[in-house]
Amino acid sequence: VTLASINTDFAFSLYKELVLKNPDKNIVFSPLSISAALAVMSLGAKGNTLEEILEGLKFNLTETSEADIHQGFGHLLQRLNQPKDQVKINTGSALFVEKHLQILAEFKEKARALYQTEAFTADFQLPREATKLINDYVRKQTQGKIKELVSDLDKRTLMVLVNYIYFKGGRGHCLGVE
Repeated sequence: VTLASINTDFAFSLYKELVLKNPDKNIVFSPLSISAALAVMSLGAKGNTLEEILEGLKFNLTETSEADIHQGFGHLLQRLNQPKDQVKINTGSALFVEKHLQILAEFKEKARALYQTEAFTADFQLPREATKLINDYVRKQTQGKIKELVSDLDKRTLMVLVNYIYFKGGRGHCLGVE
């Protein structure tokens, strides 16, 4: 069973849920972005939480090891980000964690190596500064196309996970941020 077929199962399952909850609306989403973001989160999870995340992504842990899942995502994201002729795709994620919480070095290293995800600390007690930090990061990663992703962060926020896609092909470009 390949990562592509498993991610397809996840995509159809998620699409079904989204359509049921929004029957009169158009649905547009990036299954890979969502599954990769959840897989990054699984790097820091243990026990039941880890199992629930990976099973929610439609992985059967008796058939696919956790290491193989992460290596598969890493390989796919690396290939996706390689420029091809006039087409440029840049995908990535960033994790902003409350400054009083410690981010383990092992998590940071794996998130960067496998998912091209950077982990930063942010002071959510100062929502204006945290908002600026996140928006500046997204603006830079999307070549200035997305200027304001977040506008009002709550002081109780402990973590924000940002996922972006920047696509430029020929004459146009497309953006997606979650």
